[in-house]
Amino acid sequence: VRAYAGKRGHRDGWVGLFTAVSGGMYQWLAFAKCWERSLRLASGAPDVSGGAGCRPPSPAGRARLTALLLTRNEEAKIERCLLSIAWADELVVVDGESTDRTAEICRRFGATLISRPFSGSFAKERNAGLDAATGDWVLQLDADEVATPELRDAIERVLRASEVPHVAFQVRRRNLFLGRFMRFGGWYHRHLCFFRREGHRYTGLVHERLTRDPDMHVYHF
Repeated sequence: VRAYAGKRGHRDGWVGLFTAVSGGMYQWLAFAKCWERSLRLASGAPDVSGGAGCRPPSPAGRARLTALLLTRNEEAKIERCLLSIAWADELVVVDGESTDRTAEICRRFGATLISRPFSGSFAKERNAGLDAATGDWVLQLDADEVATPELRDAIERVLRASEVPHVAFQVRRRNLFLGRFMRFGGWYHRHLCFFRREGHRYTGLVHERLTRDPDMHVYHF
């Protein structure tokens, strides 16, 4: 209805009607897929990760990826985030002693859970996750972030490449505020969150920074 009436698709005749119906069906199928996932999780059925210790092995010749998250009382958001990165070879979660179901949900997705009181430095928390990670590459996310299928495909190309001249990648990050995606004011920016595990550490307290010596060769997705 929005595509047809709102954009006056009737002016384009049958072409406008076909475009509107096709767009509506696509949106419905996308919604139905998300609904099916939520029902499966709510029923306690096995999730896409297969449970702790049951993650499928990496294909031969492909580098391994560790998805690394920081959490504390993220029960309302963590499932959506974990679903979006369930394709990673390893999930490592550094949890600040959550008092809700955050830890339980993470374990259900097969994550390696590190429960510890917050040290006051986000760099120390992220480094604790790096110390526990075993993947060749690391994707660093927060619990309120979601990896898109496009990002997954781009990362898979890097993991399968025989030679990668870069040690880190910046990813375009879209911020959602009050139900709308922000495009300006610095809210649609690039974020350094995908990098080789070896040789990298975080420094700083709140606005932590990924460092490497010598300087990293960074590429933009």
